[in-house]
Amino acid sequence: GQAPPTPASLRPRLNAELWQLSVAHAVQGVGDFVKMAGEQVQRTGIESGAVFFPEGNQTVGTGGYDSRLQYWERFPTWMTWHPMAYGVCGHTGCILDGVRRVQSMIPSGTSPTVTPALAGIWGQPTYNRPALETQMEALRRSSPEITSVSHFAYSWQDPEFDRVRKFCSL
Repeated sequence: GQAPPTPASLRPRLNAELWQLSVAHAVQGVGDFVKMAGEQVQRTGIESGAVFFPEGNQTVGTGGYDSRLQYWERFPTWMTWHPMAYGVCGHTGCILDGVRRVQSMIPSGTSPTVTPALAGIWGQPTYNRPALETQMEALRRSSPEITSVSHFAYSWQDPEFDRVRKFCSL
């Protein structure tokens, strides 16, 4: 017969299995938290939603995971899904790709409301992103079923007013 495996020979496999167990636990924890928080809010009559990175549910390389580890395709479909469509490529293509990715992964038989969160300033390309209205128009053409958007931060919409309100004195 064969000699039993040594602890040293088992270590690589056990480390890999422990890593997978840790990742699975983290994924489940995020999903459970989102569901629990959404249910709490829903009980009060307020609609709930989850904001996430469209790319946050992918593996990296041969055994790694995106550090954002958001397996959003497992989020409740009764919530509004807010993919953060913050692509930076100088045009709307990468922004639309993120939204399309989310739409393509909606579980069959469900239809969560998808309300993309955009980043940008009205009338002004910023940080290698098109102006906000350019992003919105591209989204409308690409996905007419999307009827609303969220925005990254108020300060991007009106930077001057944001500066003034930060230093408001009575």
